[in-house]
Amino acid sequence: MKRENGFQLVRVALTGIGVEDAEVRFSSGLNVISGPSDTGKTFILQCIDYLLGAGAAPKEIPEARSYDTAVLEVKALADNATFVLSRALRGGAFTLRRPDGSESVLREKHEGDRDDTVSHFFLDLAGLTGKLVRTNIRGETRPLSFRDLAHLIVISEEDIIRTRSPLLSGQYTTKTVEKSVFRLMLSGQDDSAVVASEDRRVSQARLDAKGEVLEQLANQIRDQLAEIGTQEDASELRARMDRLDATLEETALRLSALGSSVNEIENHRRQAWTRLRQMESRFEVLRGLSERFALLANQYNSDLQRLEAIKEASARLNDLGEERCPVCGALPEHHEDDHRSQRADPVAVAEASAAEANRIRSLISDLTATRREVTEETSQLQSEKAGLQGQLSDLNSALAARLRPQAYELTQVLRSTRDERDRVRQALDQYKQLEEVEGLAGSLEARSTSTQTPATAEISASDLEEFAQEVEERLRSWKFPGLQRVTFSEEDWDVVVSGRRRTSHGKGVRAVTHAAFTSALLGYCLSRLLPHPGFSVMDSPLVVYREPDSNDPELSADLKGAFFRDLAEAFSDSQIVILENEAPPTDLIDASAITSIKFTGTSTGRKGFIPAPR
Repeated sequence: MKRENGFQLVRVALTGIGVEDAEVRFSSGLNVISGPSDTGKTFILQCIDYLLGAGAAPKEIPEARSYDTAVLEVKALADNATFVLSRALRGGAFTLRRPDGSESVLREKHEGDRDDTVSHFFLDLAGLTGKLVRTNIRGETRPLSFRDLAHLIVISEEDIIRTRSPLLSGQYTTKTVEKSVFRLMLSGQDDSAVVASEDRRVSQARLDAKGEVLEQLANQIRDQLAEIGTQEDASELRARMDRLDATLEETALRLSALGSSVNEIENHRRQAWTRLRQMESRFEVLRGLSERFALLANQYNSDLQRLEAIKEASARLNDLGEERCPVCGALPEHHEDDHRSQRADPVAVAEASAAEANRIRSLISDLTATRREVTEETSQLQSEKAGLQGQLSDLNSALAARLRPQAYELTQVLRSTRDERDRVRQALDQYKQLEEVEGLAGSLEARSTSTQTPATAEISASDLEEFAQEVEERLRSWKFPGLQRVTFSEEDWDVVVSGRRRTSHGKGVRAVTHAAFTSALLGYCLSRLLPHPGFSVMDSPLVVYREPDSNDPELSADLKGAFFRDLAEAFSDSQIVILENEAPPTDLIDASAITSIKFTGTSTGRKGFIPAPR
């Protein structure tokens, strides 16, 4: 019979600018994504949960740094219409593209009186809009949120082995809501008919008022934790805080060592620049001396030319005889003594000119030697300058290409680690406050139960028995060892397998029985046409069975094969997604009885969820 509600996953993808989309596609029936660790299997589950409205974004992995948007395509079972939701990995609202191509924005937080939230969208597909769930023993109710269902259909590898009921989150203040949600799924009836009881005594009224204040305070704290975006409990956060402190200390030491290297290079650069400035100053002095020496050499050469001219003129004058007096024009024999002048002897003048020329040549020789020294010093300085410039270039390259990028990277790591540590510290503070508030709320609840009759609307014994039989059928089909009978304990709100509490087993049995619980809930709802999202996703239900705990019964060798064969057969018309390290039996793959996606972690085949860079 065709279902009128529910939906199935079609694909989940990551997109980004300049990178190939990371994508996996799903089909009806059993889907198995297998491969070694660090190939993105858990990241796929986190992306699905995030796109189903989780507040926390998928944990950052190096391979996904280039992606900015997560995409989920779903198919409504009523009419096979497909819808595409996208959400930025940094958080925020959703974009919904409908089958007709129109788009709208959906708020990420559930608000009971709004229909433009992602929670309302999924509840509408699942046939669960307008449902109310009880929040406390007094019978108060609130609108159902899709996140109230998420932990029943998306099971992480941490949750699948936890020592608590698959129905419960472990928070005291949400236990009533979680029980109401389970009742809704088993019976199809919500708590809209529940009437909150009135307080009869003043003391009870005071207790209730205090409880409401504490509940509001607890909700505020949980909202703050949701805004912080943590999915870890307090002990996990404390462990992360220790790791962050160690990272900060190591990064600070590396940054300090790098700073010393940078300072050393800066000192060398400073010394090189100082020497270059000194050399430039000396170049200016030598350039001035060269110019002045050139002028002086020209002057000496001019003086030599003048002295040569004087010497030549003296020789020619000595060859000339006396003529008429230049004063009166008389012949030599008539010259008067007062007209005579003492003239220099041309020979003496020539000798004096030669002596002076020799002296100037000596000066020119000294000047030439000095100019040669200036030239040699200039050449040496130029050679030293070239070496210093090369050294400076190498130092600059070392700073620009290696040290500064490393310093920037370490600074970014330091800053991001401090920011993360602040968020973790804030979350720890919130958890501490929440623990105190829940402790007070628990004591008030215990006091109120003695004077208050719980509001009615409990799960019928027949519904619980039928559900337990559904779980038993799954385990028996999987050839669970030593299986006798499965019952449901209203004390633990969990199944009891062969007379033993499910949570008392080791990790291996807890994981496989959690998988049986989740798949049985899906099968129970689908076979009775009760509202259910229509699928389930489970991470690592079998991986811990390779080394079962000593207190647990040994798992049969063919349990793994029976597990996959039963899910493939029993849920062929619905949808189950298994994320597991080992691949399912090859005969199921060869017969196309399941959808198998295998990650290799190597260059052979598909490496992982994120495509390898090309």
